[in-house]
Amino acid sequence: MARPFIPWLICGVSAVLMGLVGPAGVRAEATNRIVAIVSDDVITLHELNKRIKEITGMEPEEILARDPQMHENLRRTVLERLIEERISMEKTRELGIEVKDSEVKQAIERGKENNHLTDDELMETLKQNGMTYDEYRQKVKEELQRQKLINFEVKSRVLIREEEIEAYYDEHKEDFRREGGIDLATIFLLRNNPNRPAQDLSVEQRAEHILAALKNGESFGQLAKQYSDGPGAEEGGYLGRFDPGELEPELRHIVEETPEGGVSDLIIRPNGIQIIRVLSKFGGGLLPLEKARDAIYGILFREEIDRRYTAWIKDLKEKTYTKIFF
Repeated sequence: MARPFIPWLICGVSAVLMGLVGPAGVRAEATNRIVAIVSDDVITLHELNKRIKEITGMEPEEILARDPQMHENLRRTVLERLIEERISMEKTRELGIEVKDSEVKQAIERGKENNHLTDDELMETLKQNGMTYDEYRQKVKEELQRQKLINFEVKSRVLIREEEIEAYYDEHKEDFRREGGIDLATIFLLRNNPNRPAQDLSVEQRAEHILAALKNGESFGQLAKQYSDGPGAEEGGYLGRFDPGELEPELRHIVEETPEGGVSDLIIRPNGIQIIRVLSKFGGGLLPLEKARDAIYGILFREEIDRRYTAWIKDLKEKTYTKIFF
């Protein structure tokens, strides 16, 4: 059975190109020539070709044979991405941003879970893509460093105002027409989370404090963003729309007993504690603003992150010596 495509965080790196295009020494010289200098670092053609293979699943030579213009455009786009990565990694070193082994392990486990992979399936997927486990682990670590950098430099400065949410709803009402179903959001507190090592409270105590805050009227979305270790935390904990029959029996019963707009009591899981919010029990039609607010917040948050990141990386590029050899 074909393995699923894995997002670039755990996608494969291509093997060294082995085409018989000339003597080995000439081949090595061609693929390892420098294509860019970024500050005191270099990017080689070999590295560029590897990343093109990661993204497209095709050898660059095959792309060149099919469409030379596409090959040229792709090379420049991917090289720009590599340059941005080099610049951001230099910034992480400057700021002293570190990633612990436990964080890398947790990210790998989360990647396996999200892609429904066992340990053996992950290793086979990496093997098929020409990547060793150590290479994969290093890529995960570097990606986590970049995420921390973006959180520090970009995400912490994002503020979405209520009038922005209302304006988006008015301009995109047709996007909020829905068939019947249940919209759910969650706050999930992971036991022994290595990303929260210095907690004064136990996970049970933190969960009780969060539940009390919710009952006092504090925003579920903001609390999810601040405390949740679960999916969709940055989007207010939004899980999506479900048919009741899709839910596990215990969760279905909890959702049925929780009124629309309400929150569940603490749900004890083997690896943590969960709180569910029933955003809507909807019969179909146009979602009113109050039921679309959390989803719109997530959309606007991601758009603002993209905008700020683009401006931030552009500013870094202007301050960093870069030379491209094409």
